[in-house]
Amino acid sequence: MFQDLSLRSCYDRAERKTFRPGEFLFHTGEMVNTVIIIEEGSVVLTNQKGEKIGNENGDHSPRVVWGLKESYLKKPISFSVQADEPSRCLIIPAEYVLGLLDTEPGFKLRIMDLLASDLGYTLPE
Repeated sequence: MFQDLSLRSCYDRAERKTFRPGEFLFHTGEMVNTVIIIEEGSVVLTNQKGEKIGNENGDHSPRVVWGLKESYLKKPISFSVQADEPSRCLIIPAEYVLGLLDTEPGFKLRIMDLLASDLGYTLPE
């Protein structure tokens, strides 16, 4: 995933954290200022009613990016993201990632590809 220099620089700036099962990465309605990439493990998305959303089980596995769309739009996140199992994540300041979107066209395309795969189940109901 981190073949080019801009992606490598994100990786180098990232804080690493392992979320325990049941621990929240984001809560519904929260303003986010970080981008979280799941390296290993999985998370469950829930709506405001606590119902699972997303794929048929509501779980999402590695390489998924959370928080970027909300940081870019400066809007609260419309769902909760909770670790389903021990999940090793990279936490990157959104300001840094958004800066790369403005200066690195190749980075923008790679991130857009990741976001597009999640778009259908992260939109508010």
